[in-house]
Amino acid sequence: MVVKIKKRKPITAPDEFISLPNRIVQYVQANLKQVLTITTVCVVLISIFLLGRAWWHKRKEHSFILYTKAENLLKNKQQDKAETVLNQLIKTHSPASNFACLQLATVYEEREQWEKAIIMYQTYLKKSNDKDIFSPFVWHALGCDYWISQKPSEVEKALKNIIKNYPDHPLANWAYINLGLLIEEKEPFKALEMYNLALKKESPLNPPWLDFKIKALKINYPASQEEQDTARREK
Repeated sequence: MVVKIKKRKPITAPDEFISLPNRIVQYVQANLKQVLTITTVCVVLISIFLLGRAWWHKRKEHSFILYTKAENLLKNKQQDKAETVLNQLIKTHSPASNFACLQLATVYEEREQWEKAIIMYQTYLKKSNDKDIFSPFVWHALGCDYWISQKPSEVEKALKNIIKNYPDHPLANWAYINLGLLIEEKEPFKALEMYNLALKKESPLNPPWLDFKIKALKINYPASQEEQDTARREK
């Protein structure tokens, strides 16, 4: 018995695929100026990107070197030299420049130069966003400096900002309580509302006198007849 072996047909690429390189060559020859222009532009753009990236990394590295230098100067109690380095670092607009703002604010607070410290905190907040993990603490420090500078309206704005943008942050309770203390004389019922909001959160940061403060306010400023009627209906 003779078995016939079928010959397989050779696998060949489509004519379009084979002719593609020739078509590319023909297109380049026909549009040589345009191709050279596009190629040159692409090379220039890639070169600018790579050089810019290298420059940014070098600048970033340099900024952290400056920050380390400033920290060492502060450790050696050379505040004037450290201030110069930190101001130089702030102008670089690098990631380390944000930390320079906070460090410089601390230096000014130690000198009791509250206005300069406030400017540094404001600069930090302008550079960062509300999602920045340090922002609530910066608002806290800013509120404290406003208080020392006897700017109650600015203190109120700082506290309200913490309450609005960081309601679940531990400092929100601090903001509720201090806002209550700030407005208690003029707006006792609003202050009572702030204290109650702080009490509801049951934060370990709540002061032990908070419950007594609420009870005292309720005694000194009893609810209006309308509010009493509303409370009875709710019961």
